[in-house]
Amino acid sequence: MTNLGTLWIFLAGYAVLLLGSASFLSGTNFETVYAEGGVIESVSIAAWVTLGALVALGRHRLSKSTSAAALVLCLAAAAREADWHKSFTTASILKLSYYADAANPLAERVLVGAAVVAVACAGAILLSRGIRLLRSGGLRDPSARVLLAALGLLVATKVLDRAPAIIEETWPTQLSVAARRHTQALEEGLEAAIPMVFMYLVVPRRRRTVSEPRPAPQGCSPRRAENEGTARLFEGRAKTPPAE
Repeated sequence: MTNLGTLWIFLAGYAVLLLGSASFLSGTNFETVYAEGGVIESVSIAAWVTLGALVALGRHRLSKSTSAAALVLCLAAAAREADWHKSFTTASILKLSYYADAANPLAERVLVGAAVVAVACAGAILLSRGIRLLRSGGLRDPSARVLLAALGLLVATKVLDRAPAIIEETWPTQLSVAARRHTQALEEGLEAAIPMVFMYLVVPRRRRTVSEPRPAPQGCSPRRAENEGTARLFEGRAKTPPAE
């Protein structure tokens, strides 16, 4: 089984585990695991920091600019999960009113503004790289499929986060406690899985190398097998020492 196939099985099993935990955990234990500042959120912070460290180590195929942009976004995501944007500021940092309010310290507004600009630039860089990846290889490229899976998880978590409130505001209904628990478990759990999915793109994997020639298939002459072995040798860019 390929590494990519293992990733899909992991995500499917992980989602089933989240739903099962929402059904069987008691109220106190459920809050310990899935509430703000709970176990899952701590795992998410650690995962984003770990992903940033893997990017910084440089043992991957990403360019320097892409690595720098990815590192910025990883640290920003970890800071957001830790609620730093609420701990160090008095209002939403994405609203112009925050920067225009003289009551907020000037140094704070400058630092926060610089951080927001850096994150926006990093996002633009990675977006352009992602579009280029999709255009060059399409969905045939495993990295493109992993990238779309991570983005799909991100969209799904935002939908799960807002869905209960939207449903109750739109229709005269009240969601049950069980429905809210399952929605919260999926939202928090899948959000923590996003950096783990991105790790597939940066964790070095063992490459296939050319070794001893394979035995000739049944019905294939030794000469043909030798020619195929030579072709594989050139495809693998293997180098042979010059004849003396």
